[in-house]
Amino acid sequence: MTHMTIKGFFKPASGYDIDELYAAADRVMKKSPGFELEQSGFRIDNTGCYLWFNPEDNSVLQKVHQDIISAFAPFISEDCDFSRTEDVNSNFNPHMTLAMTDISENRRNDVINFLNKVDLEQKIYRPGCFRLFEFTSNDWKSNTDHWINSLQWKILKTWEL
Repeated sequence: MTHMTIKGFFKPASGYDIDELYAAADRVMKKSPGFELEQSGFRIDNTGCYLWFNPEDNSVLQKVHQDIISAFAPFISEDCDFSRTEDVNSNFNPHMTLAMTDISENRRNDVINFLNKVDLEQKIYRPGCFRLFEFTSNDWKSNTDHWINSLQWKILKTWEL
């Protein structure tokens, strides 16, 4: 799925209340105006295909990211491998994932051929919404990539901009 991660995977703290998490996100989203993003580059490598967005040129997105990181902190388990290793705050590298490592090698050329036909020179994007997803996998060990093989997701909530 094409997406831009504001806050990556996290393991919920034991006993967390999903309605309290929604309320925390609601407070951030209510302060977030509609905005435009300025793209700064395109990359295809062995991890996927991405459009990059320079944080200095996209201050509203940077602010939403920082506010969500703070709002979600009480809901994240202390032993969450993903949250400990993700780039956050000043290290946040906003990007739009067009394709990930879950694309099989024999389909990679199809994806690249498709992307070569898309106007990736477009510089300005206007996000339409934020979504909170729940991801599940049979193997969440962050030191392996096996989790991607059984990854499933569902949309929990959407905030329109």
